[in-house]
Amino acid sequence: MKYNKHNKATRMLKELLFLFSASMLLFLTENINAQQQSASMRVGRFWTGITDNAYRGNFTYTSGFFPNDYDILGWRGQYEQFSSGSGFQLGTIMFNNPYKTDPVLYPEGPIDTVAVYGPVNDFLPVGKVTVPLTNYIRYRYPQQTIVNPTAVQTVTIPDFGTHEPSQFTDGTYDQVIDVSNEYVFGITLHRRILGWSQNFNDNYIIYDYQCTTHADKIPIFGGGRTYDSLYIQTSGNLDNGEYSNGRNPGPQGSEIGFEPQKAWQHYHGARGSDTVKTFVNGKVPGKLTVFYEYGADDPSRPGDNMGAPLLSQNGRMIGTGMHFFTILHASKHAYTNPADDIDDFMQPKITYTGNNAQFPYSSATDQYGSKSF
Repeated sequence: MKYNKHNKATRMLKELLFLFSASMLLFLTENINAQQQSASMRVGRFWTGITDNAYRGNFTYTSGFFPNDYDILGWRGQYEQFSSGSGFQLGTIMFNNPYKTDPVLYPEGPIDTVAVYGPVNDFLPVGKVTVPLTNYIRYRYPQQTIVNPTAVQTVTIPDFGTHEPSQFTDGTYDQVIDVSNEYVFGITLHRRILGWSQNFNDNYIIYDYQCTTHADKIPIFGGGRTYDSLYIQTSGNLDNGEYSNGRNPGPQGSEIGFEPQKAWQHYHGARGSDTVKTFVNGKVPGKLTVFYEYGADDPSRPGDNMGAPLLSQNGRMIGTGMHFFTILHASKHAYTNPADDIDDFMQPKITYTGNNAQFPYSSATDQYGSKSF
């Protein structure tokens, strides 16, 4: 799936605001790259690990504090999926690549007919962090006291961020993670990840992405840098998560539990025939595009097994969660003054041929070849 924005300006600032939701959450314990700095978003029931270079990590949540049967979903971050809070691949066409300066290594010249690059690539092998990662929390875990027949023991649960209430003066969120990265295109991606602890708002995370091309970087990119079209790859994968639901107790013996690799994936609102609408200030209609996946019936098992019921536990369902994301705001035009930011209700525009195996895919219809754009 691709997000398409058109930009005729040399200097651009675009803002994308995403809502990711689930009925569960995650916990960070390990990082795949020692050079990465990372943070854990786990203020509500939807947890994710964030790396500063916007690349994939290797997060796991089932060891340590991972509340059993509290409907927590945690993204492992093993792939470059923006639904985990990582960066995403950007794409454009006819890109004058400033890193292809060696005619021996690149006899075809510096022009990339189809340029698709993530934050970490052959030219930026460890990525490029321009503003270091920060992770602030509004509240700490309460002190825990355990009373047993012989002693009273106090237990302190480690904070998952820097406790700094002064950072929360402009919103109701209870955790905020900020970091910025630079792509080979001369575009800086600023990621701002927001989470809530209030129990009516604890099953989603909002991502605020801003893409900026900098005037002071134009000379190293061979003069004026104008992007006629900029594509942003978006993807989610329910199989790339860990779930607290159903672990206490887990499936018995040979009983099959929830198999997220068989989740049903769908989107609505990207086609002209879709009628889902949202309204701003009760007046202006706009299209709301939603991508979602959920645990549907398993075609390899007989009977109605929607939600993965455990027969040995009176039919308790352990696959009831649905993960989805939607775009809340997409800037219509490039701008430098935030007052000029206008939401485009018709974005995103989808130029989809398929790059997740769960979606229909045919290499014969993929005009971008191995790019799977």
